[in-house]
Amino acid sequence: MNTQPPTDTRTIAELIAAQQPGWSLEQRFYTDPEIYQLELDRIITRNWILAGHQSQIPDSGDYRVFSVAGESAIIVRTEDHSIKAFANVCRHRGSLVCLERHGNARRFECPYHGWMYDTDGNLIAARNMPDDFEMGEHSLHKVSVDILGGLIFVCFSDSPPSFAGARRDLAEPFEMFDFENLKVAAQKTYPIAANWKLSIENYQECYHCASAHPEYAKMHTLMLEGKKRDRIQGPMLQRMESCGVKNFYIDYIDTKAPRGEQGYGYSRTALFEGYRTGSKDGEGVAPLLGDFTDYDGGASDFSFGPFSFLLA
Repeated sequence: MNTQPPTDTRTIAELIAAQQPGWSLEQRFYTDPEIYQLELDRIITRNWILAGHQSQIPDSGDYRVFSVAGESAIIVRTEDHSIKAFANVCRHRGSLVCLERHGNARRFECPYHGWMYDTDGNLIAARNMPDDFEMGEHSLHKVSVDILGGLIFVCFSDSPPSFAGARRDLAEPFEMFDFENLKVAAQKTYPIAANWKLSIENYQECYHCASAHPEYAKMHTLMLEGKKRDRIQGPMLQRMESCGVKNFYIDYIDTKAPRGEQGYGYSRTALFEGYRTGSKDGEGVAPLLGDFTDYDGGASDFSFGPFSFLLA
């Protein structure tokens, strides 16, 4: 007996048309290479992705290499102290220019044939080129980069979505937590053997929190709904003003954002009584962010587009 499931011959357009709102995506959305390629072309490379904080490249020549979905960018602090980004691809034969993930350099030298670029991406040395060779026509390709509250965002599109709304509406929350002056204390990377959508879906919903993460559920109230959540939120909301924490709720996530703008959002949720952070014992692992007179008992969620999420 043939136990193999029948081959799904529907086109991608037919799959999308058959998708029921509120239901999980069909399996092919997670396994079909053609769908993944479309996601690379239409979603992943067309949205801003958080690549770090400006404090990680404080001095001229400091750089970090940011790679995602087959793309690689050099993010560098230039001689005039601005932050720029360039494709990590030599204009000669396409070799990676930077092989180290971070460092400091006055110039970038391609390890293949030795072409050299300055921190503004200009080609400054190329051996044995013909007399009519124009150095200025072979600079590193620019990659879109923007700074939002000290956070560095990269987009691998020449026409990235606008950050105008996020810059305006998140200015006060950024200032409240002093985002501009944050420092990276530690960084960990967790490889996940799954389609990228599963990882983001899992982060974005807390329906599974109580059953899958009981330790987390003891401190965070995100899984609560309706009157239960309002009851827990109440004391935090009453303390916010006396602590100097302003109450914001911003929801321009994804399709709610104005046309041509990157989606963004902000909200603050209470922790259960007795917890100051989401650490194992509920105590702080570093000084709390911002210059508040006291702690209101909450945690703030920031979101930027479909890939970047922060907890403050």
